[in-house]
Amino acid sequence: MMNNLNLMFFMMTILSSLISISSSSWFSIWMGLEINMVSFIPLMIMFKNAFSNEAALKYFLIQASSSAFFLMSCMLNSFFMINMTNLMTSNYLTYLLMIPIMIKLGVVPFHQWFINVTQGLNWLTMYMIMTWQKIAPILVLNYIYTDKLSILLFILFSALIGAVGGLSQTLLKKILGYSSISHLSWMLAALMISKIVLITYIIFYMITNAFVVLIFFLNNLTQFNQINTKNFFSPFSISMFSLGGLPPFLGFFPKMLVLKNLLLNNTSISLILIMSSLITLFFYIRITIKSLTLSSNSQKWLKQDTHAKKWMIIYMLLTLISSLMLIFINLLM
Repeated sequence: MMNNLNLMFFMMTILSSLISISSSSWFSIWMGLEINMVSFIPLMIMFKNAFSNEAALKYFLIQASSSAFFLMSCMLNSFFMINMTNLMTSNYLTYLLMIPIMIKLGVVPFHQWFINVTQGLNWLTMYMIMTWQKIAPILVLNYIYTDKLSILLFILFSALIGAVGGLSQTLLKKILGYSSISHLSWMLAALMISKIVLITYIIFYMITNAFVVLIFFLNNLTQFNQINTKNFFSPFSISMFSLGGLPPFLGFFPKMLVLKNLLLNNTSISLILIMSSLITLFFYIRITIKSLTLSSNSQKWLKQDTHAKKWMIIYMLLTLISSLMLIFINLLM
């Protein structure tokens, strides 16, 4: 339940990320990340059950150890530079700063903690850990990385594992977890292009994810075999297609923007991203097809949405607005 105390922790989580993003010193960045961790954990144990407590403990151990690693790297780096704007003098120091950030993001091969933690989260914290909690680390990474090859390797493995890992899952939170890893590879690719493309992708991902999580939350869904809808173009189906990046839905446009810029730079990673996107789209379509073919009356978990037309209108408006935004961004770039 979102009482006044939890609301305070929620605001602290938001503000601490903004502290890290706007800081110009390593210590301020570290402090913002620590405040973010401390304020996010009470939101994880909001409903006080064994699963959420276990998830919070795992999250604390991983985040605390990566923060200690990051602080040690910052101390070593302080001998060579004073603020964020200077270039690093050693690739080894770059890697030392990158690794704890990658751990915090849950990038492959540091992803297993993220998948395990998702099972103990409520839908609010699930949404936050997939979206908002990634913003500060990935924007900090924008200041750090100098070697594109290392980023390309993380993109490659995250795209493949995020796509293949979700194929065998039946739990919705694990499916969304692997989908988040796959989308993270797109965010890293956007990071290589420009900050504008990265922020655009994050905003669109947050919007599409919000619709999916809201449907799961309102219907109290945990497994995809609980879903039963007889309308192929229901709000649930449209949300799935959008999150998978199927054209012409909302989630397709940021991927198109990233691919356009990658292909202009002759980046070979584009093919891997397209393949991973097709695989993730497959298990989203599989969920939708399963929901359409369920015939048992005992499995009608998904409530009939009496406001389906309103949802469709909202999606059409968002799709129109997104296309106009991307045209405007392309004119600026």
